[in-house]
Amino acid sequence: MKSKGWKTIFSMAAFAAMLSLPVLLATVGGQIKAPPPSDLAARKSLGSATAPITVEVFADFQCPQCKIFYLTTTQQLIDNYVSTGKVYLVHHDFPLSMHSNSRQAAHWANAAALAGKFQVAEHALYEKQETWGPTGQIEQVLAGALPPAATPLRSSGSKCVRPADRFVTEESYVHCCG
Repeated sequence: MKSKGWKTIFSMAAFAAMLSLPVLLATVGGQIKAPPPSDLAARKSLGSATAPITVEVFADFQCPQCKIFYLTTTQQLIDNYVSTGKVYLVHHDFPLSMHSNSRQAAHWANAAALAGKFQVAEHALYEKQETWGPTGQIEQVLAGALPPAATPLRSSGSKCVRPADRFVTEESYVHCCG
């Protein structure tokens, strides 16, 4: 298949997955079932849920001020308080309408969370915000930061592709073949 055709199929598959709410679906016992919101929130959290203090951060991956907050305050919070068991840090997506690619970035971060790679994806999204923000090329940034997936997606036809081949697992993404 020509490269242009693969990109079109990938775009259609990614678009279909992004329309699914909650962001991604998992297959359980042959039935499609949405992951519980608490499960996704737990996968986007750091520290012990029994810590005496819970800090909930509402952030937009494309927001320049959120980037500064993450790289300075959040990193210090993790290093000094989360790692010592004093704080439980919970991330919430808060994509702002003024940022054209923030919702898509949140979708990719949630896919990474379901694959157990949220912190790596979050760090990459903020570190490379100037790269993907204007272009929307989030997949390339994450593909460079995340390890290959442990198991490939099943393919039941030539139209199936594996978006974000470097990190998406079967549990974290419903691909075009269902």
